[in-house]
Amino acid sequence: MSINLIIHDEVNCQFEGLDPSDLQTCIEALKLPVKGAYTTAAYRAGVWDGKESLMDEMGVTYNYLIDKVADVLELQCGVDVDTISIDDRRKEIDFSDIKPIGKDYLKDYLGYDLRDYQVDITNASFTEMKGIAHAATSSGKSAIILAISRLLDPYLKSLIIVPSATLAKQTYADYQKTDLAESTVMLSSVKPPEREDTIRNHRHIILTTKLFQNHAELFDEDYALIYDEAHILGDVTMDNLRYELGHCPVRFGFTGSLPTDKLKLEKLKCLMGGDVIERVSSNFLVENDYASSFTVHVVTTSDKSFESELDEISNDPNIEGSQVYTIEDKYLLTNQKRIAAIADYLKSLDLSENTLILCKPQLGKELALHFDVPFIDKDSKTDIRDDVFAQFDEHESDVLVIASFGTSSTGISKNQIYRLVKIDVGKDETTILQSIGRGMRLDGERNEFEVIDISANTKYSTRHRKERLKVYDRESYPYKLDKNFIMVD
Repeated sequence: MSINLIIHDEVNCQFEGLDPSDLQTCIEALKLPVKGAYTTAAYRAGVWDGKESLMDEMGVTYNYLIDKVADVLELQCGVDVDTISIDDRRKEIDFSDIKPIGKDYLKDYLGYDLRDYQVDITNASFTEMKGIAHAATSSGKSAIILAISRLLDPYLKSLIIVPSATLAKQTYADYQKTDLAESTVMLSSVKPPEREDTIRNHRHIILTTKLFQNHAELFDEDYALIYDEAHILGDVTMDNLRYELGHCPVRFGFTGSLPTDKLKLEKLKCLMGGDVIERVSSNFLVENDYASSFTVHVVTTSDKSFESELDEISNDPNIEGSQVYTIEDKYLLTNQKRIAAIADYLKSLDLSENTLILCKPQLGKELALHFDVPFIDKDSKTDIRDDVFAQFDEHESDVLVIASFGTSSTGISKNQIYRLVKIDVGKDETTILQSIGRGMRLDGERNEFEVIDISANTKYSTRHRKERLKVYDRESYPYKLDKNFIMVD
């Protein structure tokens, strides 16, 4: 039986006619470990190897992996890949008339020249057509997104997916400055019966991930798909990008921090249809005066009584590590003495500096009481969040905002944040990098800010701090270890 490769759309393909043993070899070769699999009952019972394959039992996989499958078939299965027939069902789009843009492409609208890498990524939209831009905060992603939409406007509509309503409105503000009159931002305020008409009657649509998930099936036309903050990749979004939007011929993901989970990163490349096309690091931006410089001050809280108690619990052979972690986490989030000590430390700083404090909700709600300010999290109304963060635009000093990592570590574009405080940020690399990015935007006058990284001197918190220091070292972030602990009485 002959082997046939069917390329269904811009994301999905299928190898038909594979010998069962060869198919199984390919399935095994495309397996990657599932994060946290070792904690599941199936893995512990030995009935699951803790991995997920990117090819199913019908030979369906991703276009991005065609070359890898071909190598497996040739090198491991002895298949002559030149004999495989190809049925390519994708629609061709002729971009031959497009001329590469220069730095002044948006100057008449935005008032400034694009940077070299912004030009390169924009031009890749019709040469590469697919891929990921690994661009740190302050790289000017909104200008790149706008440039791509405008450049491809004669050929394709564009669909811009962003994580929050705030970021959607910020992105749309730039579109309104240009000649792209058929642009819109679709927010939850657009009534459900009107949303399909909104989609059909506009060429350039900006909306949140949540609204996209609710209406993915309506985007059945050809789009230049632009997925901002692409590291935020849940199962529903992945399915939407693969199936409902598999036909989109241009696909770009933008992220300031690539997923460290190998399976999630590989899926992101598969869904965007390509690898990283450009890397713009925070260090590069700072060195070239595109972003504010900073130093991370690493500060530790110490509670001798609790640390001693936790050591005893950790050494008890009848108590599992997960139980120890739960006890420690509860302490970090709720211990009133520790929260008060952190508040006193923060009050000892010069709070005339515009300060953004990021932490987890349980701790944040208690901490906010010490400063008599609202705590901003996912439960805060959008207009309240916008009003609170607008203070950073309206005042050069005396602004203090306390917010959750989930609400505010991404998608907040403010230029006058001069101190960023992270409390118990953990070891998730995306959150670590994105939270620091909140302070990196230039204000044109004071192009520097301070980062304070606060965590505990407990077992898991210490481990997580060591992981953060590895991230700081790799990213060339300057940091100082404060030898004076925040003592908890």
